Order: sequence, then structure tokens, then C-alpha cells
Amino acid sequence: MYFPYLRARLAELLAIRDSHSLTDLTVPIFEPVDENPLTYKRLQTAIDKERRFAVIVNSEHGIGAPPATEWVVNAIHKLQEERVFPAVEIRRDTDDVLVRDFATTFRGRTCVVVHRSHPHSLGRLSTCLGPLGQEIFHVILEGAVPVDSVRRLPGRACVLLRDGFKRTTPNKDYPPESDFDTHLYTFRKRGLDGFGDFTTVGDWFPERRPALASTLAYHLTEAEPPKIVTKHFKSWSSTDSGDKHAQYGATREQILEYADRYGINTQGIKEFRNHPRWPNHASTKRYSIVHHLEVIEREMAKMGLTPFL
Repeated sequence: MYFPYLRARLAELLAIRDSHSLTDLTVPIFEPVDENPLTYKRLQTAIDKERRFAVIVNSEHGIGAPPATEWVVNAIHKLQEERVFPAVEIRRDTDDVLVRDFATTFRGRTCVVVHRSHPHSLGRLSTCLGPLGQEIFHVILEGAVPVDSVRRLPGRACVLLRDGFKRTTPNKDYPPESDFDTHLYTFRKRGLDGFGDFTTVGDWFPERRPALASTLAYHLTEAEPPKIVTKHFKSWSSTDSGDKHAQYGATREQILEYADRYGINTQGIKEFRNHPRWPNHASTKRYSIVHHLEVIEREMAKMGLTPFL
């Protein structure tokens, strides 16, 4: 199974809500970044479209400030229980009280525990998570904590999360192609139950609104077994932000030429095809994410994977 990690911003929420290809093989993990009522409404609409996802209660990042844990917990309680998995992220600053409260609050539900770099011992975590019993899916950021240690915690499954997107600044320095990941094709050989990534956004959250780049860059992943690669499409450089429509047109033309050459017609490609004028940054990011989700779903189907959750 596949667990993409996404910040709950407009592009990411709409990508999950509107992706036609998603099945129960994909369970997105959302980190909410604000207390906007629209976030809750978009999550509810995703459920109406039969999506399943996890929601982290203790966000590290936020627009201005991370949303309060109480706000996220209340939102989770209002959403359909069968399709929402409460999640807690264990970081260096995550205290035992929060973890115990999480386990007590969601006793009887299947929960997700995301392990980032942290010093918590197995004994402490096992005690704090005790009320959940075995109903835990552990998602481990590669290199953050030892996988074999987490395996000794109570739980139903272990998933490895990796950031395959090679973020490059400035945009003009992106190469035509870079390796994304091999984990889709190797996770079972490592005895893991699933895999995750940060889609074509990467494990990166800007603390403030980034300045308009002088070069537009769009990213499309493709399956080239035994690995996934990222194709990078760039416009020319310009100091004039008014050139964005022209830059988008030139970059879109590259994408469509590539898609036509190799017979690629995902929903994300169709979005680029259906929008000849630059919509906005959020929309183009959504097209890229939607394409990536479809590529991963297609490969999982070829491999005969079935949901365990």
C-alpha cells in the first residue's frame, strides 16, 4: 500500500479530492497547516468521493502558526470514522502527555503513528500508545529512527516513508531528469508492508510565501522499473513576473510534446492539456500531484498489490 505525505494546502487537498485514479491502495497522510473551515469541508468532500486518509493531530508546520491539536481532533471527530485514520507524529519535541492523550482519545480506532527523528525509547512509546493495542500503522521516515526498533512496538504494519523528490534551487538548475525512488519495487523484499513519499512537492514547507521564481519548473514522475524517475520541464528565465503566462505556455508545450511522444494521457496531463492559459501555482502543482498518484496506482495494480487496511 501507498501512503503519500501531504500538507493540507489547497493544491494537495484538491489533488486527493479530485483524482479519478485513487483506490483503497492509497491512504494519504495529511498534515493540517491552518484552522480554515474550508480545510474541513474539503476533507469531507474527499470522503464523499470515497477517499480514505490519515490526519495528523500535532502539526509541525503552519501558515502563520500550526493549527491547535484540539482543533484538529474536533475536526477528525466530525468526519466519517471508517474513512479517517487519526495520526500522531513523533518528533523530538513531542511529549509523552500528547501521545497518551492521543491514544486515549482514539482508543478503539485504527491509528497511524509517524516517526520522525526522536529520542523516545521503545518502552516509553509502548506505554503511551498502550490504549490503542495493535491497531497502529507505523510510518517511519527513512533514516530518522531504526526500522527494526519500531518493528518491536505493538502494531499491525510498518511503512517506510522516503522523500524521492530532488528539490533544486533555483528552478533553472533542474536537470531534464532525476531519479525519484525505487521503493515501490523493493519495499516487500525488505519485509515492509507499504511505502510512502512526499509526491512531487518534497518534504518542504515554506514558512512564508515564496517570491515568484524567474523560471517556471513543472515535474512529472514516470515509471521506469525498477525505479520511478522525475522529468523536469522548465521555462526560460525572466525577471518580469508578467511573463508567467508566456512561460507557462512554453513549458506546457514541452509537457504535451513529451506526453504525445510516449502516449501518456493521465488525468494530470489532461489538466495541462485543458488549461492553455496559466491558471495559478496551486493548480499546476495539483496537476503534477494528480499525475504522480496515477503513476503509482497504475504500477501497484500491475504488481497485483491489494489493500491490507
